Amino acid sequence: LNDIQQWQYLKPVINDNQSKETNPTTINNKLQQQEKTEDDDDNINELNRNLIRFTPDGQKLLVNGQNKQIYVYISSNNDSNKIYWQLQRIITIKKRASALDLTNEFLLIADKSGDVYKTDLLIDQNVVLTSDDCIMGHLSMLLDIAFISMNNDQQFILTTDRDEKIRLSHYPNAYNIQGYCLGHTEFVLHVKLIDQNHILSASGDG
Repeated sequence: LNDIQQWQYLKPVINDNQSKETNPTTINNKLQQQEKTEDDDDNINELNRNLIRFTPDGQKLLVNGQNKQIYVYISSNNDSNKIYWQLQRIITIKKRASALDLTNEFLLIADKSGDVYKTDLLIDQNVVLTSDDCIMGHLSMLLDIAFISMNNDQQFILTTDRDEKIRLSHYPNAYNIQGYCLGHTEFVLHVKLIDQNHILSASGDG
């Protein structure tokens, strides 16, 4: 961090075979000119969250945009002393992403309508997610998501929402709800697994 010469500004480079519609600058300009639609939230500032995630192996970097797109970068070691990030693909989603979590193999996307989508990270083509990629739904806007793999090989998805709830769902059968944590009185913004039996959550109730 102290060597600013190694800082890199990530700006998606659009290939010739990609439509101009996938250019984030073009889309942002159009969105600013349009009136608020039904897809917009009551307070758009709630959704202006810059989500940045690395895969556990550190080989991929994911960054969300405010144009319903997620950019996937891969590390490129052209120089032994420097690491550059090159745009690999663009994931287009139906609603703005409010939270992300991922493994080396797949990405989980939580959106403002309460849906969770899953997409493969092992492919390198652009993809537009559809309802077929949705693995679970909620009645409130999601604020955080965490994928959990237990020692006994059980896997779960933790989600938090704007209506004070933390939900624990089985994976991959996310329709099977293990239970809820209902101790908060305000929105639950963050949740983390701290050991095999406890989670840590942050809420607007302090």
